[in-house]
Amino acid sequence: MSGTIGIRYSGAASSARPQSGSDVEGFLVMSDRAVGLAPAARLSHEQRRLLIGICIMIAAVSMAPSTYNFVLNPIVEGLGGSQTEEDLLRQLPSIAALLVIFLASTLGGRIGQRRLIFIGSFVLTFGCLVVTVAPTLPVATAGLIFISAASSTLAVVGLGLLSSRIVDPAARATAFASYALVAPIVYMALPVLAGYLLDHRSWRLVTTTWIIGALALIWGVWRYFPRDDESRDSGELATPILAGLTLAAGVQTITAINNSGLASTPALVRVAVTIASAIALAWCYHRSARPSISTAALKHGGMLVLLVVVIVVPFVNLWFYLTLGYQYVFGMTAAQTAVLMVPPQLAGVVGALIARRFIQQRGITLTGVVMLIGLAVTLLLTLLIAVESPIWLVVAIMALYALTSVGASVPITNAIMNTAPLGEEGSASAFRGASIHIGTALGVVIMSTIVYSAAAASLTQSLGSEGLASSQSAQIAESIRSGTSADQASSIYAVPVEDVEQIESAQQYAMVDGLHAHGLAGAVFIGAAAAIFWFARRRHSSLD
Repeated sequence: MSGTIGIRYSGAASSARPQSGSDVEGFLVMSDRAVGLAPAARLSHEQRRLLIGICIMIAAVSMAPSTYNFVLNPIVEGLGGSQTEEDLLRQLPSIAALLVIFLASTLGGRIGQRRLIFIGSFVLTFGCLVVTVAPTLPVATAGLIFISAASSTLAVVGLGLLSSRIVDPAARATAFASYALVAPIVYMALPVLAGYLLDHRSWRLVTTTWIIGALALIWGVWRYFPRDDESRDSGELATPILAGLTLAAGVQTITAINNSGLASTPALVRVAVTIASAIALAWCYHRSARPSISTAALKHGGMLVLLVVVIVVPFVNLWFYLTLGYQYVFGMTAAQTAVLMVPPQLAGVVGALIARRFIQQRGITLTGVVMLIGLAVTLLLTLLIAVESPIWLVVAIMALYALTSVGASVPITNAIMNTAPLGEEGSASAFRGASIHIGTALGVVIMSTIVYSAAAASLTQSLGSEGLASSQSAQIAESIRSGTSADQASSIYAVPVEDVEQIESAQQYAMVDGLHAHGLAGAVFIGAAAAIFWFARRRHSSLD
């Protein structure tokens, strides 16, 4: 960010937060929404085969998101990228998802769900291969775009296929229960392997595991997925394409304004694209006799207000900033950081189950408010973290964050699905997914600015008080974050070891100050979300 002094969070290990397309709470909520708490039932042979294929698919599309933040910094560093490019790549999965989230279901109806999943599997494989062999950052970025777009498409279409082929309530409950277990297992297991590979080998070996998963998906589609029905839906494609382009361009416009100002060429170009695509979307929507995107759900039961909550909640990303602290404040390796992620991942599953039970007893509204307030309090607890804090405190706060954030998503999703009028559940789900990705992308811009500004101010003040405020000090801080030891930095820059150690210490305290800024700002955002959710729901309490 502009105006910083040597603040660049880089390195091998920052935890991946579960992505919206594969959130365990989303699976649990969808199963409850569709079937209630029906008893388990046996699946037919064909249904079991389909479920196996879907589980393989979820495992494959979860591999990149589960390790994305682990490999992001090494990719940027290894291929000569900048902090701005790193922030852009953090937004990339959400931007790519916005481009295809409305298009995926329409394409599935036009060309067949199995055929689309097959195409998506090959695109996913190609993207993983491109990233693995990429000689430059633009090439790697292109590969990541393929991966993100394919993963989002596969998640949307795969879930629709499972729902359409398993209609019995009890059988669907059984299927979704199995479905819900896949992503958490991947998110717990693969980061540990990624951490080891990054500590001892290369980030390219991590992305090689993505290739293996994508190839397994191609085999799984061929082996287990049923052939498409002959009937086809001839839904138009213009509105879902333009809707995705408008949202993605709008998010990128905000990013460009934040980075270079409204009057800059990048910002003006993005503003023009956003306005043009929005006008084209409105024209196509009103001209189409049967547009593929229905807005009926937005006009019912306070849906628009609920979507505001969905946008705000992903602003906070304690997973990313706190796991950076594992490495640079507490001296953990990538592998150790991955192991420390396991308890929070388990806590997230527990949070989904607690929220589901609480909804049954107290209703959606109270559950959502309680979980959101709990999330805000958890963010305030980050103020307790200091450079000298025991690691168990950090893990405990991380676990509480996972429990409350996942737990909050359960009632929010239920509220959206219950608010949707009959026949508009698919549209409501698409708007929810788009809102999550918008919030995630905007959160990168807003929270990164807050965190980096606080950390930079702290580092500048600390170095100045020690008489070390210079460009060389910033270079030394950068080298330390890249893995250079104090003795090596002392030799390279011809400064006393004591000065290097002071810079290292100042950097650690600066990063903690940045984390505190994230906690304070995040608590304000989440507190506002809790209030909005309460006022949106109290007018529609019958929907609980």
